[in-house]
This record gives sequence, structure tokens and C-alpha cells, in this order.
Amino acid sequence: MRKKNRRNFIPILEISLFKFCLIILCIISGINSQAYSYTARFRQVKDKRFIIYYEDAPYTILKNILLKANYYADRIKKDLGLPFGKDKIEIYIYRDLKRYLSLTNQTSPGAVTSLKERKIQTYFGVGEFLDIVLPHELTHIFFREFVGLETKGIPLWLEEGIACLQDKQRRLSYRTILRTAAGDNKIFSLEELAGISDLSQLEEDRQEIFYTQSTGLIDYLINKFGKDRFLKFLQALRDNEFSLALESTYGFKKIEELKEEWQRFLRIR
Repeated sequence: MRKKNRRNFIPILEISLFKFCLIILCIISGINSQAYSYTARFRQVKDKRFIIYYEDAPYTILKNILLKANYYADRIKKDLGLPFGKDKIEIYIYRDLKRYLSLTNQTSPGAVTSLKERKIQTYFGVGEFLDIVLPHELTHIFFREFVGLETKGIPLWLEEGIACLQDKQRRLSYRTILRTAAGDNKIFSLEELAGISDLSQLEEDRQEIFYTQSTGLIDYLINKFGKDRFLKFLQALRDNEFSLALESTYGFKKIEELKEEWQRFLRIR
């Protein structure tokens, strides 16, 4: 009986040692600055600031997304002074458009962002994700966290203008587009612009003018008065209505005063 127990003890010891080594290996793998692991439905790749959850995508592309995401986060801090925040940002990349629409309950292609959860959802193959969509959505997250997720009364043009300013092509071309729109009498008055809260009510060409005009206003405020003043303006929005924050920071008592200065800025540049 004693000999039989001794023979059974050896394989049990080997199995326990194997499990122990496997646990240690998993712990070491999780310490890497960039981990490549699996969840129930998604795989993931991550670094210190971002986690990308994906279904099917080449690892080289995923690593490029990480590099771009970090680049844009640093550029947003440099251009606007908006900090990254403490928690990681999650980026979900679904297999295709069909999966994206099904699992996010969206009705149109592109990307959707949850500000509170710091989560961006899109799909593999979406056009211009790296160059336009990613920096745009990251700016939305940083901006809202800076002024306050629950802060009310912030006009849509301000939020979209800040985000669109990260689109290099739009930043370079908005003056030409706005001059053409003004010549065709299609440009918004600032009162009209301030009153827009739902872009779905606008036709597609008017939406484009809205985005472009919003970009131009933000570019004006930053180029004319500097990044530090703009950051003070955003800080003032935390505790003040938009009009009071605008007046206390820039001295514009009426929206018309901003309009006159902005139009002069467009003509000069």
C-alpha cells in the first residue's frame, strides 16, 4: 500500500508544478508594457494609456493605432492644453460595419464615443479613422473632462470646432471654404450657429459648413489671443454661462463683437 501511494504522488507533484509555472508565466506576461491577450469576445492590445479591443485585425495595424493615439494625445495637450486624464481610454474595433451597427445600435457608419466611459467604438476598415476620426473623438473626451461632463450650456459649435481643429486638412482649407460659402450667402450668422444643437436637422452641405465655420472660430480665438487665454476661457466655462465666460476672458460683451473680429481675421489671413 505504501509503494502504491508513493507512485501516485509523483504525477500529482508534476501537475501542480506545471500549474504553478503557468500562473507565473501569465503574471509576467501581464506586466509587459504592451500586452497581447484574449477576453471572452475580443482580443486586446494595450499600453500605459490605451486599450484596443478588437475582433479581427492585423497586429501591425493595431500597433499603429496605439502609436497614433499617443501621438494625438500629446498633440492635443500641446495645441489646446487639455490633459489626458488618469484612466485609460478604450478603443473597440469591430470586425466590420454590420457588427458595429448591430452591437452599438448606431444607424450610420463611422464611430461613436462614450465620454463617461472613455470609450471609442468603430470598425475595421472605417475610412479616415487614423487621420480624422481618432483625433476628433479623443479631443471630445479631453475637452468634456476638462470643462466638466455635466456642464450645461456649452454650444455645439464650440465642442465640434475644438475637435475639428485636429483635422489638419480642415484646418488648412476652412478659410477658402468659408469665403466661398459667404459669397453664396450660405454662411451661418453667429446667432444661428449658437442656436444649433442637433446636426441631424441640417442638410449634409449645411452640416459641412457648420463644422468648417466652427473650426474657423476656434482657430481665430487661439491664433489671435493664444493658447493660454483659450485655456482660461475653457476653465471659465466650468462655473459660468458661455456669454459670461466669453466676456470675462476675451472682453466680447456681445456675440456680434466676436463676429466682427472673426470676419476681419478671415479677410486678413
